[in-house]
Amino acid sequence: MVAAVVAAVAIITAVLLVTGTFGGSAKVVGSGPGPWGTSGPGGSGGNGSGGDGRGGALTVRLGFVADVPQASALVGLREGLFTAALRGTGHTLLPVPFRSGAAEADALASGQLDAAYASADSILAVLARPGGTKISVVSGAAAGGAEFVVRSGITSPAGLRAKTIAVPAATGVQAAALRSWLAGKRISAGRGGVAIATVAPDAVVREFKAGRIVGAWMPAPYDVELTEAGGRVLARQDTMPPGSRPAAVNLVVTRTFESAHSAALLALVKAQVQANDIVNHELLAAATAVNAELATLSSGALPVSVIGASLAQTTFTDDPGAASLAAQAPPAQKASVTAALPTLYDIAPLNLVLRMTGERPVST
Repeated sequence: MVAAVVAAVAIITAVLLVTGTFGGSAKVVGSGPGPWGTSGPGGSGGNGSGGDGRGGALTVRLGFVADVPQASALVGLREGLFTAALRGTGHTLLPVPFRSGAAEADALASGQLDAAYASADSILAVLARPGGTKISVVSGAAAGGAEFVVRSGITSPAGLRAKTIAVPAATGVQAAALRSWLAGKRISAGRGGVAIATVAPDAVVREFKAGRIVGAWMPAPYDVELTEAGGRVLARQDTMPPGSRPAAVNLVVTRTFESAHSAALLALVKAQVQANDIVNHELLAAATAVNAELATLSSGALPVSVIGASLAQTTFTDDPGAASLAAQAPPAQKASVTAALPTLYDIAPLNLVLRMTGERPVST
């Protein structure tokens, strides 16, 4: 796998440098308090549109976090796939970019979005919000991709004892994965074992270089940046037992939008499938599109080596990975999430699109 990633990165690097897509120094995105701007396409309220049966043409508010795990959304936007698919329905697209999944989850739960590319953490946050907007998961987008990167001198789990490890959120998917992995190695979290600290992804490399942490369980591209800062991969999320590997990103819609705008829903799913086909079969085009979109949204592209490795290590799949969601829920939420699973996933539109394109349907 390592050799394949290295080869892919080398090819991507060469092509992006030739095409001029690679920009200057990276500006890491994925952190901060909310969507870019306060009005227009980047504002949390957009232009007041939504799937609420207003009549006339609908503006579909599609939320996403501008980061590599959401490459499907970035490719779909850059290549105009969502706009093209919606055109025949009489609907238009309003992309709403966010700096963090938490801000996106707040907007989704409060009815400010019609659809969104959401991480498992964001989906769990929406489900936990009393009186929040009801949602349906209609497609997968990406899975895996996160890695446990530690200092090069740590070659076994035993070297972690009495050390501090970072995760992006105290109760998120990466924290659950780390705790599960530690338990499997018979290492406790807390006094006498490993200290787990919450560190914002855009600060993790700085904390690592400063010696305040010896490693972190982080999603792409931050795990790749840690490796480039001198770390080594001790564990990968895609090696975890089946059923415990969380989907990194799913496409979700509000129930209101789903029930009132079936043609637009089908168009979004169609564009999502097309975007994943590009990422999976045209890696160079996908890397170019992702880097260009990140540069537009964050005033700086990622280093080519980082984006190439991040795309190569992530599985872009239309399967939403329903079996893993309950396993990632905090203990206090596990029962309610399990109860919600039978109605949370609506993959009928996805399987219709997959059958129409000659691809294998998925199941929950």
